[in-house]
Amino acid sequence: MKIEIKNTVIDENYPGLKNIELAYELYGNLVVDGSLEIKLKKLLKVSEGIEAEDGIKAEKGIEAGWGIKAGEGIAVGGRIAAGAGIAAGEGISAGESIAAGEGIAAGEGIAAEEGINAGWGIDAGGSIEAGEGIETGWGIDAGGSIEAGRGIAVGGSIAAGGGIMSGGGIEAGGGIEAEECIEAEWGIKAGLFIKCKIVIWCSYNIFAGTATWKKAEGEDMVIEAKLVDGNVKYGTVRLLSENYKE
Repeated sequence: MKIEIKNTVIDENYPGLKNIELAYELYGNLVVDGSLEIKLKKLLKVSEGIEAEDGIKAEKGIEAGWGIKAGEGIAVGGRIAAGAGIAAGEGISAGESIAAGEGIAAGEGIAAEEGINAGWGIDAGGSIEAGEGIETGWGIDAGGSIEAGRGIAVGGSIAAGGGIMSGGGIEAGGGIEAEECIEAEWGIKAGLFIKCKIVIWCSYNIFAGTATWKKAEGEDMVIEAKLVDGNVKYGTVRLLSENYKE
């Protein structure tokens, strides 16, 4: 069933809303021609998708059986969860976690007080920040920095227009590349190269070129920065000069 409405506010008196123990439930595909504001004291669960031409705001969390899409930003006080993808023309922010069965894409930044998890990749025009870990089945591409309070683990590659910082380890099935520093409290492991313009630092071991899906050689195994500070277990260190310019 498709629920199609203009700019709207969903509160406890919204037609068709069911109050269950830990959440409110709404059956159907919620489509808003304008902005959507959710004023509920508990999580809102929508059986199908949630889509707004403009922005989506919620006091607590939102959960959709399908995808969540906004033409502008998505700002939620609790968690954001979707069985498919999550997409916003501007930024995405959550007071708890962000989780998608498929990809997460934002025209600006993505921020979560807890973790960020995507079955596919994460793509942000700005920075990506998570209070806990970041995990994806594919890669991460951020126009700004990537920062996680715990570990970062991706099935593909990681690319950042700023730095990459992890309170745990950093692990990628492909390459890891940043315009600024790459820093991890634990170790760093990449299926291909590890490259940045300033410093690669970690407390423990560094591995580059560990891919099992191809023969890693040459550039695939390079660990490149002006300074590499960590225990290099596998890979070829290539230091950039202080006067290096791309």
